[in-house]
Amino acid sequence: MFVWELYAASSGVEAMELYMKFATSGVGVAIAALWILSLFYHLFNGIRHLFWDVGLGFDLNTITISGIMVVLLTLVCTVFIRGYIFGGVL
Repeated sequence: MFVWELYAASSGVEAMELYMKFATSGVGVAIAALWILSLFYHLFNGIRHLFWDVGLGFDLNTITISGIMVVLLTLVCTVFIRGYIFGGVL
């Protein structure tokens, strides 16, 4: 979608209007939300792996808790950022 937006911006008003129509549609908003979700998941799971790289958190209980925390933090941050960007529309 980002490449499409850059192309539309360089192509003129009609192309940008078509892009904005799609980006603000239900499908466009859903794609943006899934993209935000994947970014946060990658961020928090990457932090989890940094702890693993130094040898911390390998017992089963800690692995379970950190996995749950990754998912919960991902969902909370996605909802927060999506609400901030899209004005609270869920």
